[in-house]
Amino acid sequence: MKKKGLVLQITPGLIDESFLNESIKNSPTYNKKYKSAIERIIKCIHGLERFHKKTSREQIEIYIGRSTKSTLKNRWTEHMNKKQHTHGLILFTCSHEWVEDLEKVGIKVLKKLKDKELLCVKDIKNLTASKRGRKPKEEDAIVYMTWRDTHSSTTWRKPTKENIREISEEIYSEIRDEIKITKKQIDNGLQTLKSLSSYDLLISYGT
Repeated sequence: MKKKGLVLQITPGLIDESFLNESIKNSPTYNKKYKSAIERIIKCIHGLERFHKKTSREQIEIYIGRSTKSTLKNRWTEHMNKKQHTHGLILFTCSHEWVEDLEKVGIKVLKKLKDKELLCVKDIKNLTASKRGRKPKEEDAIVYMTWRDTHSSTTWRKPTKENIREISEEIYSEIRDEIKITKKQIDNGLQTLKSLSSYDLLISYGT
């Protein structure tokens, strides 16, 4: 069964307690599960085109970030105002002890794909994959994605087995001294890149 993700059209007054509670309830929880976190991010990106129907993934700009339940509203409102992002989704929840590492690995993967022209969306807006911002004070943390339609397209190519292996090796060599992760975890998470039909179902909140 495909995992679901509740998508909210970002309007400050609509980011309320009921959305947060329902979205968190419908989101998977990961801590050390780097493979699952990578898969979840990729599958939600693959689901964007099915969600929007008339908008191709190649036109969409995304941002991956972290927050807590109490700070998510402010973060998404900021993205709406500064990045013109129109939609948001909670990718997964995790302990505050793991959120920085999970977020960093996810951004690293997407940046590598973009650099090698293998990313199926227009761009990832994150400036770096470093541990930016404060560590959440609340026990439970959130990794989320916001996005917008840029109305312009990009070109990309489907990753090969060799591409996936190369990316896994590069990411592992860059972060192994900082994050307790294995190359196999990264490689296994990236396997979902082989098929665009591997996606998680995104549905509008309130429908």
